Amino acid sequence: MITRKKFIQSAFMGTAGLSITPGLLLAQDTKPQLPGELVKEFVGKSHSNKDRVIELHKEFPTLLNAAWDWGGGDFETGLGAASHVGLIDLVNYLVDNGAQMNFLTLCLWGNRIS
Repeated sequence: MITRKKFIQSAFMGTAGLSITPGLLLAQDTKPQLPGELVKEFVGKSHSNKDRVIELHKEFPTLLNAAWDWGGGDFETGLGAASHVGLIDLVNYLVDNGAQMNFLTLCLWGNRIS
């Protein structure tokens, strides 16, 4: 099985005849990670504190689609948290600002419509 990195490197070398130093192509596109405690606070507060979530989002816009792993692969975003506890105002704010929709959001909105 070929890795994504090797596929990208071979695609560039094969079509353009470029010589690419291993890791150089992807290293240039690497963005710094958000601090884990910041993501944990954003997702945690998305269960109950709209004002704090908005404040964090305005200061760190990339939190919008960040996910926290609560353990055992239980990943949750701020939108997922707000959706599963029914905070419609916060859900609308997050979606209006570009949060990626998820199943919980659709269920919440569907439940509201019926």
